[in-house]
Amino acid sequence: MDKISFIGIGNMGSAMALAALKELPAGDICVSDGIQEKAEKFAQEHGCVCAQNNVEAAKFGKYVVVSVKVFILPGVLEEIRPVLEDALRRGEEKVLVPIAAGVLLEDIRKMLGDQLKGLPIVRVLPTVYAFLGCGLMSCAVGDERSAQEFQKISEMMKAAGTFELMAEKMVDLASTASGCTPAFTAMFIEAMADGMVLMGMPRDQAVDYVARGVYGGAAMVLEHDRHPGQIKDAVCSPGGSTIVGVNVLEQNNFRYAAMEAIHQAALKVLGKK
Repeated sequence: MDKISFIGIGNMGSAMALAALKELPAGDICVSDGIQEKAEKFAQEHGCVCAQNNVEAAKFGKYVVVSVKVFILPGVLEEIRPVLEDALRRGEEKVLVPIAAGVLLEDIRKMLGDQLKGLPIVRVLPTVYAFLGCGLMSCAVGDERSAQEFQKISEMMKAAGTFELMAEKMVDLASTASGCTPAFTAMFIEAMADGMVLMGMPRDQAVDYVARGVYGGAAMVLEHDRHPGQIKDAVCSPGGSTIVGVNVLEQNNFRYAAMEAIHQAALKVLGKK
């Protein structure tokens, strides 16, 4: 059984580690973090191995998942590079799995240097809700060897959701679409619930009922292949309450606001803003 290490167990790293724990023995999973107490707590709660530092974590697993802030990434790669180089010299299999928005495979290669040209790299951008098992993991590889390792990685962490291999130019866009949406929909749910509270409904019920409506709409799109426009039309009876609400949303540029929000978020990720 191949072992896997997670360097950085923030929101993304811990979500992927939790998915791996559903497929692999806890003893085959190692974690490390810049805050040692965080790594120790995670390891104690889930029974996996806690490394004392990133170098130790990189030595532990065949698959080395690096999930740290973008500005920290170069330093972490420099820290573990000797481990990867030594493994490559000895013929030991290592696969690097970077999780970093806006950092391309060619950027990773440059950080690693010429000595690690042969190292397989599978770039993965997960969503924060991967721990629920319904996340989208946008993935890219640069060669056939890495593509083969992608298949193994997607199997090892399939409990996180869907792993989709795509052209690298689409990875950050796909991650933006799936990753920003929870924040936007959470704001929508909160606002809708506020409206129902205004009408006298207790807040707990308002949040629950609105969230169920959002969940139901998403399920109809994903599980029943319904176009969003079809769902809207099916609910909007002539002269009914829903079409009145749709009219108010349109008057306040609801769809434009949603389009521009995701557009600007994508520009930010792509470094064009």
